[in-house]
Amino acid sequence: MNSNWIGIDYGSQKAGTTVIAHCQNSQINFLQSVKGQSADDFILKTVKEHFSLIDCIYIDAPLSLPSAYYNKGKDFMYRMADRQLSAMSPMFLGGLTARAMRLAKELKEIDVSSYETYPARVESTLLGQSTPKKVKPDPNAVIDLFKAAHFSISTIKNRHQYDAIWAWWAGYRHKSQTAELVGDPNEGIIII
Repeated sequence: MNSNWIGIDYGSQKAGTTVIAHCQNSQINFLQSVKGQSADDFILKTVKEHFSLIDCIYIDAPLSLPSAYYNKGKDFMYRMADRQLSAMSPMFLGGLTARAMRLAKELKEIDVSSYETYPARVESTLLGQSTPKKVKPDPNAVIDLFKAAHFSISTIKNRHQYDAIWAWWAGYRHKSQTAELVGDPNEGIIII
C-alpha cells in the first residue's frame, strides 16, 4: 500500500529537524531536512518531486490563528482546539505558525491540502500516554501498533522521526474516518 498523504514533524527553519513520514509498499519511511538548509524548501521540493500523487499533508504546526484576529471573539492567544487539548498557543509559536500557514498556502496552489495534527496527543490517544519531549521514546509500542495495521517502519532514529510517524498516523485515522476532530471548524481543527 502507498498512501496519498504524508506526515510532517515541522521544525525550525534551518535546524535539520523537519521530518516527512511516508508510506510505500506498506513500509513507513522517513526523509529529514538538512541542517543549514530551509525546511520549507525541503518540504515543497520533496512534495513536488517525489510525492506527485499525494493530496494532503498532516503537519505538527498551527495552521490558523485565534478567531479574535478576524473580529470573531475575544481570545487573542488560544483557539478552541488549543484550549481543548491544552496545546501551545499559535501566538506563542509565532514564526513557526506564520511559516506553516504560508507553507499550507503554497501547497494549496499545487492542490495539496494541509491538516494540523498534534502527534503527542495522537500517541497518548492510542497508547494511553505520550512520551515527554526530553525522554527518548521507545519505538516498540508504535512498531507493534503499525504491525497490527499491516505496516512496517524503518528504524526510528530520533524524536523528530517519532513525531512524524504520529503525524502520518493522524492522516491514517483521518482517511479511515476514525480520527477525532478537535476545535471549531470556523477557527481551526486539530486532527487526532
